[in-house]
Amino acid sequence: MAETTREITQPSTLPTSDLAEKANADLKRMRQHSGEWRREAKEDYQFYAGDQWTDDDKGQLKEALRPIITFNRIQPIIDSVSGTEINNRQEVAYFPREKGDAQVNEIYTGAAQWARDLCDAEDEETDAFEDSLICGMGWTETRVTYEEEPDGQIVIERVDPMEMFWDTAARKKNLSDAKHIARLKDYDEAEFAERWPEWVGKIAPQSGQWDEGWTDDEGEAHFNDEIGYIGEEEDAGFDKQKRIYKVVEYQWYELENFYRTVNPDTTRIESLSIAAGNRLKDYLDQLDIPLVRQQRRVYHRSFMVGFQVLEQHRLPVQSGFTLQCITGKRDRNKRTWYGMIKAMKDPQRWSNKFFSQILHTINTNAKGGLLAEQNAFMDPDEAEAKWAAPDNILMLQDGALSGAKPKIMPKPLGQYPEGIDRLMQHSLEAFREVTGVNPEYLGQADAQNRSGVLEYQRKESALVILASVFNSLRRYRKRQGRILLEYIVTYISDGRLIRIMGKNGYEQYVPLVRQPGTITFDVIVDEAPTSPNQKSRVFEILTLLLPVLIKTGIPIPPDILDYLPLPTPLMASWKKMLEPRPGGEKPDPEAIKAQASAQKDQSVAQLNAAKTQTEQAKQQEAMAGVQGALAVAQAQMARIAELTPVDAAQAQHFDAKAGLERAREQTEQVRQATMLADQAARDALSREREETEEARQSQMRSQNGANSRS
Repeated sequence: MAETTREITQPSTLPTSDLAEKANADLKRMRQHSGEWRREAKEDYQFYAGDQWTDDDKGQLKEALRPIITFNRIQPIIDSVSGTEINNRQEVAYFPREKGDAQVNEIYTGAAQWARDLCDAEDEETDAFEDSLICGMGWTETRVTYEEEPDGQIVIERVDPMEMFWDTAARKKNLSDAKHIARLKDYDEAEFAERWPEWVGKIAPQSGQWDEGWTDDEGEAHFNDEIGYIGEEEDAGFDKQKRIYKVVEYQWYELENFYRTVNPDTTRIESLSIAAGNRLKDYLDQLDIPLVRQQRRVYHRSFMVGFQVLEQHRLPVQSGFTLQCITGKRDRNKRTWYGMIKAMKDPQRWSNKFFSQILHTINTNAKGGLLAEQNAFMDPDEAEAKWAAPDNILMLQDGALSGAKPKIMPKPLGQYPEGIDRLMQHSLEAFREVTGVNPEYLGQADAQNRSGVLEYQRKESALVILASVFNSLRRYRKRQGRILLEYIVTYISDGRLIRIMGKNGYEQYVPLVRQPGTITFDVIVDEAPTSPNQKSRVFEILTLLLPVLIKTGIPIPPDILDYLPLPTPLMASWKKMLEPRPGGEKPDPEAIKAQASAQKDQSVAQLNAAKTQTEQAKQQEAMAGVQGALAVAQAQMARIAELTPVDAAQAQHFDAKAGLERAREQTEQVRQATMLADQAARDALSREREETEEARQSQMRSQNGANSRS
């Protein structure tokens, strides 16, 4: 039974002044709670970009004339995990919980794919997923914009994690139990005037409690009651000449009381406000219809600069916050989230330092040095300047090189630190030990002497370790899918034509019309059949399964084409060929069987006729041979009677030889005729089998067409 919800436009129960105080108090707690996380997150992004030396370390290395070496091994690991997500795209499907809504399900699922395709949602969510791998949190915002489409267009955008603040009491993945979240965003004067023209001139730019220094968590935030807080230490990206407004978007939910009851006219379950329920209570009691009091979440949003509330209203959708998060791994003690880079920073630091130390040792020992007495060189200054040059001649004092005790000897070389190469190797191996990403997963393993099965198993073991990361992404898609569905039903179900992919495999345009009532859907997340990895895995199974299915006569559905690694236009043309006949006529299975039986009987009759003709030909040839032999014998007897005895004997000898040759020729002719008859019989039998197989294939295509239409 579908549930109809009557719109309740009750605003937030908090007055504007109380809302400002509550929001600022929550923001201060969130700032203090996330301060350490923000410092670590900025460092995580620096390590991902290859900036892996601190300023102090760089200064010490430059002062000691040591090389600053950075081999970024973090970025390929993050990119490989992000690439796995790209090659295994997931899609959201909506399945109604009520009978009779299958067509609505197909339209809404297609509308979601259409809306996501228009705003490049896959790319935005990949960027957010990469953020979660780096710093532990990735954010997206779902909204409706009218900038490019006058009728409205749904947009899903990635949000910088450094702009976000979250409920300090949230514990669940993706902050699903958060009661409030906030976003701090910069607006220049033009953007601020376009969004809030009524506030132009009333609020000074750069005012507000929250500036860039506040987000960096450099010390405590100080607040000025007149103009708000302005940070003493400006951030590199903060320019006073630009006159930036620091605007806080604060989202929260409140619990609202309401009634649920059955409408006696429509027999549908409806939701009523408290006031409407109280008015109808006596009437429903007379009809013995229960009136159930419940609570539900009502989501609100406000925009503020400091303590000044610019606007306040309910969220456009009530399925959750429009700002959704993808979390990484949870730090239970700090109540924060972190990504994969946190575990890789120490191995990266040590590998950089070990390599720099090894290179410095090699450079300093390359030319060595000398130990010499004062009178060893004729010109000590020249010797000091030209000693390392290989193309110079240095003049020495007589006897400096001769004798038992020469006046010059090489300076002992500095010893290479024993074991430093093993320490460096250990730091490199630590990357896969702390992350679980092995060389097979990165595609860097030497598989020359390794079986393909072992290679595949090692890749799968890496995916098992990373399963929790992808589980957060799957949970995000379910929550974001509910929000997207509400946006589709509420804002773009206005009869516009949307492009969806039909079951026949080619695009079609259908009107998106608002459905009466509120239909409840289950949001299912599954791998898209167009993802490369999904196609390759399914195709490998199909190559083994299809021959068995065809041999046993099991029908093959046309949807199997979606999983073949073929171009989309080819699959669409193929599906179109498998469509049922025009007019929607369903072929009669009994007629197909009768047609196949008639074709079989006709083939058998043709085969029997061919056999009869072959036997008749054999008999005719045998009679012709007998008659010919008799005529020849009679002619010979007549000729022998006319010859002398000697001539007669010779004639009989030659005639016997000629008769033997003719008999052999007749035998060969009969054998060839028999072979031709047998070949004709085999051809007839082959035609029979082909016609029978064609009739069976026609029956299977008809059954598949009937199944697809049903």
